[in-house]
Amino acid sequence: MEYEVTMRATFQFNKGVEVAFVAPLEISLDCFQCVRTRRTVVINGSGSLPFCTPSRHVFPVQVLSTSVQTQGRQTIVAYRLRYDFRPFADAKDGDPADVLPKWGRINFVAVCPVCKHGNEESVQNNIARPWKACCQQCGYVLYTERDEMPVFEMAEAA
Repeated sequence: MEYEVTMRATFQFNKGVEVAFVAPLEISLDCFQCVRTRRTVVINGSGSLPFCTPSRHVFPVQVLSTSVQTQGRQTIVAYRLRYDFRPFADAKDGDPADVLPKWGRINFVAVCPVCKHGNEESVQNNIARPWKACCQQCGYVLYTERDEMPVFEMAEAA
């Protein structure tokens, strides 16, 4: 059965920071092909097929849309994904599969307004917060994470 999920992150970038969201997008999904739970699925975009790790087989997921909204210093990025899911029990530990993703990583480049260095950054669920992202060149604070990101909103596909 097909499902849709929105993967969203909200940032408060400091003054003058320019950001561009880049591939890959990574998400933890339970894979009925591997019969394993909590697999990282890598979505590279640009015509490249998404794949399940570590086996690297093609995974049936597609990015339906990407939106980036900026209001003052707040930037919200949202990815709408559609993927196939079939219930199963994990082949190794017997855990039941779950349709809802538990983890994700969003990659981006944040350009420092002080020295113009492009910093490769990412946000993912499983880090300790609060956490500061600083320019690797001059130390300027690009943003501070306070809340868990990304968050997931599930809706069954029509």
